[in-house]
Amino acid sequence: LPGIAHPLLTLTTGHRGNVFHVTPVPYSPGKVATCAADGFLRLTDIEVHSTPTSPLVNRARANSTTSASSNTGGDSSAVIISPEYSSDDGGSHHREKMCFSHTFLNANEGLVCSERGLLH
Repeated sequence: LPGIAHPLLTLTTGHRGNVFHVTPVPYSPGKVATCAADGFLRLTDIEVHSTPTSPLVNRARANSTTSASSNTGGDSSAVIISPEYSSDDGGSHHREKMCFSHTFLNANEGLVCSERGLLH
């Protein structure tokens, strides 16, 4: 039906706020970068940290050599950028500054647009 979206996967990202942007990581099949209201930019492996929500995806995964149920990992994602910052007194503080979007310049570099400004 037009205008109706059916989710294919539920992805566990580790974010504590709304996810604003998801981008595939260049030359890394199955990996996506996500940024969210909690200020983090995270890297997540879809094959490890997703749960199929569609019968079509369930059938495809059953025929695949890799499935979400056969992969176990510790954390749900790897932190690429954290909203923590160092203060003048040498301490580390946590301030949630939203992370709105990101883009890759190449396989190892990118830009992040956040409340802290444009980060490289």
